[in-house]
Amino acid sequence: PEPVLHRSRLMADRRAEAVAALRRALGHDFRDAALLERALTHPSVGEGAAHDARGRPFLDNQRLEFLGDRVLGLLVADRLLRDFPDADEGEMSARLHALVDKSACARVAEKLGVGPAMRLSPGEAKQGGRRRESVLGDAMEALLAAVWLDGGMEAARAVFDRIWADELAAPARPSLTNPKSALQ
Repeated sequence: PEPVLHRSRLMADRRAEAVAALRRALGHDFRDAALLERALTHPSVGEGAAHDARGRPFLDNQRLEFLGDRVLGLLVADRLLRDFPDADEGEMSARLHALVDKSACARVAEKLGVGPAMRLSPGEAKQGGRRRESVLGDAMEALLAAVWLDGGMEAARAVFDRIWADELAAPARPSLTNPKSALQ
């Protein structure tokens, strides 16, 4: 039992360090730390449970991911309107889809160190969930929603401008996830 307890403490310490590093990288001081924890909690942690061990509803990052997808879309659209005043709708649409797809979200999450800060079930962690594009992309969207809920639109915009800077500066990538853009 002692080695298991030691390993558990060591893993908790590593995760706490990763969460602290992520907070610094985001540049947002959460008033409600529970929002950050929820954004970093993968659905596998609950393993289908409706309630946690204390009887409270189990909260993972799926609802935040839903909101974060919209927050990200709004922030990107607003930025594109400002950065490309002469671009037509088709060009902006292609740029938007490339900046909001799971690959872009996962790249940003990877640079921020989201994977090590996440709460995953042991099975999901063993299967490489901390590096999986879909898991990282979803968590990144959830983090944007958590910042928006905690600090409002200006806080979300400040975080977005900082953490998406490399994506925004990169040449436009064609998005393979948007059939409309591919057809155009």
